[in-house]
Amino acid sequence: MDELREAGKEVLFVTVAAPKNSEDKILYGVRGLFAEYERVKITERMRLGKLRTVREGKIITGEAPFGYKRVKIDKESGRGGYYEIFEAEAIIIRKIFNWYANEAISIKNIIRKLQDLQISPRKSTRGVWAANTINNILKNETYIGRARWNSTVSTYATNPFSTERYRRSRKTSKKSRPRDEWMFVSVPAIISQTTFDKANERRSLNYQLSKRNRRSNYLLAGKVYCTCGNRRTGEGPQTGHKYYRCSSRILSFPFPPKCREKGVVVEATDDKVWKEISRLMTTEKLLLRQLDRFKSKGNNKKMQADDLTLKATQLDKLLNQEKRYNEAYGAGVFTLNELKEYLTPVRFNIEQLEQSLVKLKAEEQTIKIKIPESTDLGAFVTKAQAKLKDLSFEQKRDIVLNTVEKIITTKGHIHVLGCIPITEHDEFKTNYSNTEIESKYFPNALNVKLQTIDRYGWGATPRKSIPFEIHITYPFR
Repeated sequence: MDELREAGKEVLFVTVAAPKNSEDKILYGVRGLFAEYERVKITERMRLGKLRTVREGKIITGEAPFGYKRVKIDKESGRGGYYEIFEAEAIIIRKIFNWYANEAISIKNIIRKLQDLQISPRKSTRGVWAANTINNILKNETYIGRARWNSTVSTYATNPFSTERYRRSRKTSKKSRPRDEWMFVSVPAIISQTTFDKANERRSLNYQLSKRNRRSNYLLAGKVYCTCGNRRTGEGPQTGHKYYRCSSRILSFPFPPKCREKGVVVEATDDKVWKEISRLMTTEKLLLRQLDRFKSKGNNKKMQADDLTLKATQLDKLLNQEKRYNEAYGAGVFTLNELKEYLTPVRFNIEQLEQSLVKLKAEEQTIKIKIPESTDLGAFVTKAQAKLKDLSFEQKRDIVLNTVEKIITTKGHIHVLGCIPITEHDEFKTNYSNTEIESKYFPNALNVKLQTIDRYGWGATPRKSIPFEIHITYPFR
């Protein structure tokens, strides 16, 4: 509360007045101690109550799995707390298991069949099934009459999607408990044990034989983007080459991909980008040229112009899409409920893009990169020339993660954007596991996986850095 008051914010309490002196603060501390004790006791009572309910053979989970409906517990009579088979959905579950276990149809083809039959899942903004949903159905023991409880435990997210959004509970992830700690409740079975075992034997065999298990090295993974704005993801060798392909084909499945850009060859792209980055780091003239380019644009110019342009283009497309949906509804093409279903994901994406644009424009006003001295450049180049020889793939990968912000590729052209930290950053700790390699082979770039504003040194303590922009034209297919 003291920190809030120093920031000029007043704290108001609903039940009692805010503490005004030391005695009030002590009293608040004592009350808080008892409140914390009571919270722990309530949590323990809830746990024991749930445990007793499950041992009585009742279901206390939330929404029932697809194929069932849940009969809630009546507090007065104590009845309920069980699953009933919902036959309209149970028929679909039996089809999925039969297709996979008996007809050997892949999960993707099952999704296509469900789409052709116009069968939708309970909750989906697009109205299509996800591969992960089908996979979870195939391994869910509820369908053979064993609903599980206490199979997972809440934990802190190790790699959260967003650190800016406030969450009431910080334990937003889950991990599996040991199987001997699981508890099971008997429910009506939809499929036989034989069919379930057959399906999961096939799942195990597919996992062992899957081509995706033959992992390949992708030097630029996570940094490569398509001209449409989506990331490019690595695709293993099918015709002799590996490719970075636009993820639109994955995001749009089972519908046709919206992006028509072709894949770029991994070997050629990785080789070209690495050679250009290492050449830039080991050549003082090239670093000075990049520094002059940055100075000519001005220190307060936008460093992420491509991001802004890309997001603005995507926002325009979504706004036009929203307009077309409204016009179609006005023409009587579909009903109001269908309009809401179509517009919900569109408006969500519009809101996300608008927030991103506001954030980028705000960052534009705070960009102040500290310009390195000529002596700094000379020392950096000398170290880079000594350290960049005969590196392993892991060492090259760490350097790429340190320096490259984004790579936009199309057939025959590569546009690389990034920033090279010139001075030491030993005060930062990496989030990657290879800290020993990083400190040994590239001590000037230890600030791996920092936020963009920190990596470029745009925060409270600007670092000496050189933003760079490389255009590569290559004749590879």
